[in-house]
Amino acid sequence: MDIVKWFIANIERPLWFLIRGWTGRLRYEKYLKARFKYTVEENLAEQRKRLLALMIHCIKTVPYYRDFARENGIFPTLDTVIDDLEKFPVLTKADIRANFKNLRSEKPGKDIFGNTSGGSTGVPVVFLQDKRFEMENSMLTLDGFSGYEIGDKMVQLWGSKQETLTNSAGFKNVVFNKFFYRNQFFNSFCMSIEDMHSFIKKINDYKPVMMLAYVQSAYELACFIEREHLEIYRMKSIIVSAGTLTPDFREKIEKVFGCPAFNRYGSREVGVMAMECSAHEGLHLNMFGQYMEIVDENDKPSAPGTMGRILITSLNNYTMPLLRFDIGDLATPSSKSSCACGRGLKLIESVNGRTVSVFKTKEGALVDCIYFMHLFYEYSFVCQYQLVQEDFLEIYVRYVHDKRVEKEVLQAMEKDIEAKIIIVMGEGCRVIFEQLDEIPPTDSGKFFYTLSKI
Repeated sequence: MDIVKWFIANIERPLWFLIRGWTGRLRYEKYLKARFKYTVEENLAEQRKRLLALMIHCIKTVPYYRDFARENGIFPTLDTVIDDLEKFPVLTKADIRANFKNLRSEKPGKDIFGNTSGGSTGVPVVFLQDKRFEMENSMLTLDGFSGYEIGDKMVQLWGSKQETLTNSAGFKNVVFNKFFYRNQFFNSFCMSIEDMHSFIKKINDYKPVMMLAYVQSAYELACFIEREHLEIYRMKSIIVSAGTLTPDFREKIEKVFGCPAFNRYGSREVGVMAMECSAHEGLHLNMFGQYMEIVDENDKPSAPGTMGRILITSLNNYTMPLLRFDIGDLATPSSKSSCACGRGLKLIESVNGRTVSVFKTKEGALVDCIYFMHLFYEYSFVCQYQLVQEDFLEIYVRYVHDKRVEKEVLQAMEKDIEAKIIIVMGEGCRVIFEQLDEIPPTDSGKFFYTLSKI
């Protein structure tokens, strides 16, 4: 028996939550675990109740939604709540900036605090959250789908701007990571050769059960381990987030680390939205934290198997409710009504990345980022790459390569990639190559392999 694990889960964590006044977190985690055993239909009914309560609150206390509901005669009921929600306009980041005051409830929740979006595709957006949101944004319960249990040893390959700028994670973070979360933190903003050797040694010495990582960081570390023929301790699972887990990424991560990868999807705006389980039949939606729509270009529901934009309604933020918020991501609805794991949560087939990661042709067709990523699959001497669509017929290909590679080899690669880009983007497409020493991530630590500015 792991005594430290038992102590953290049963004594230390509950005691700390009691001291902080966070007993609501433990109650919500118990509620979630109980709901997993219900059927999808029963949980959909529960979700509609939570959605109705939120919409009534919005119409009564939030000027932005109250005015719209009055002008359009919206009076939601339990039977009509889904249809009533779809009558509201899509909420964008520009709308939040322009209507910040009117989006705030006249009867806000307790312990209000500000947060911001990552700002990776533009100017960050400021929004408000409250204690209820904080209590119900329980990641660890969903992380349990991977086999991780509270108190297990873990390592976290995540971005820390503070550590990058100050060369220190801060005393409080160090103490909490070690004694409360039993976590060793590795800064993904600093991944030099020396850093990665250090990460690998610490993993091998610490022998964690699970690793939580940025998708791209886990992939880059896996490539480094494979390239350098290094040994790595076999963990039970790896949870990846903050990026798109493509089939190629999954294959590489699972092969090198020798354990399954689990995809987790969330955001600062609304918390954890979806998590993959051991059946790997898609991602389970966090139905009690949010209501998710996946829509086409006309804001109508996308058919199963058809990629669309994500609109998210947060069900646990009563201070600044977000109804039908266009979060800027793409996903594909699932055709499955249930999962082999037996949990009564709806599924989505996949999260396909940012809307800006998909290229657009002049004729209006969309080209998934995975196509462009495959172009580099056979060129192992390319250490890093990024494709940027500046216009319908203008694409920049930036890459970092092994300096030992001959010029003729690079020229042949560029010619091959150019031809394949023109095939999907159309004749007349101009492809400009740039050889760089480094391609930095965004301020939020995320890295875009493809970026469309259209």
